[in-house]
Amino acid sequence: LMEAGYKCSCEKQHAVHTTSIAAFSLIFKDMRILYQCQNKVLLRLLENYFEAPKSIAGKILGLYKEFLKHNGKMSKLLEAAKELLGAESVDLQTPPPSFLESLEAYLHEEERSPPKKPKEEEAPPAPVIQLKELIGP
Repeated sequence: LMEAGYKCSCEKQHAVHTTSIAAFSLIFKDMRILYQCQNKVLLRLLENYFEAPKSIAGKILGLYKEFLKHNGKMSKLLEAAKELLGAESVDLQTPPPSFLESLEAYLHEEERSPPKKPKEEEAPPAPVIQLKELIGP
């Protein structure tokens, strides 16, 4: 779905028709919403990347790499929207390459045991109240 949206453009036409601009505007709005959703989901996945099992982390890494490709395509779409619709200029930022390198390094390092959490004092169990006592006779 996103790929189809990236292909939409009115730039190659010599005379831009108002209907073409209206259609591009609708597609642009949908693409922006999809991109924002994709961005939020990826951020949530990356929050837990280093705690996730390696198999899950590998899938998250694949999604992140795909997102980087989408980021470049979305930048081009934003530029077209700026020209055709007068939309404000947006510079999509990506983390530095060292971020991707650290994600990849995590996958390739040896599996290590998770740090042991100190034992907390156990709270006494909550008293059990019989149902008859709650609702009465």
